[in-house]
Amino acid sequence: MEVFLSTMSRYPGKLHWREDIFQAVMGCWLTNYKIDLIVQRDMDQRERRMDADERAKGSTYILTDDDCLPIGLDFITDGVSVVDAHPQFGMFSPEMVREKDRSLHKGDTQDVYCWPGVGGLRFCRKGLVKDWPPMIGDTYDIPHNEAVKDRGYLCGIFRDIYFNHLCEGWSSHYRRFDDNS
Repeated sequence: MEVFLSTMSRYPGKLHWREDIFQAVMGCWLTNYKIDLIVQRDMDQRERRMDADERAKGSTYILTDDDCLPIGLDFITDGVSVVDAHPQFGMFSPEMVREKDRSLHKGDTQDVYCWPGVGGLRFCRKGLVKDWPPMIGDTYDIPHNEAVKDRGYLCGIFRDIYFNHLCEGWSSHYRRFDDNS
């Protein structure tokens, strides 16, 4: 399994601690999973998605932010099982740990449920998006999801497969901090 891990060469101002988070997350991936880890540095969200989709060798790959920590040793195996069982879905994200107790899918017994904007850490099917929408603003989750849906696929959240978004609230917002912060 290929994992594309996106980070910055240098985080500005007050966010210098993000490098430590990246190192810990990278260590988790390398220590706990048999993967090909490809670190993507200094790409905007659109560029890194296009790069991962072009460079991926397998039919499914993982694209993740540098602050998203997979939970459990069977994380990849369980995720791929759900991906394989649901060919109608083109992109999936695990559920964030913070959502575990206030489940958005209460009473639902499906192993995946539709969601309009999966992101952070995602399992992607290679080659679905041909015409990548332009990057507008700091985030690309919704345009990416819409491009997948335009190809006739659903986007969804795994049920009972989790990740911890360590820097939630600080992710796509690093540009608002400069070196004088």
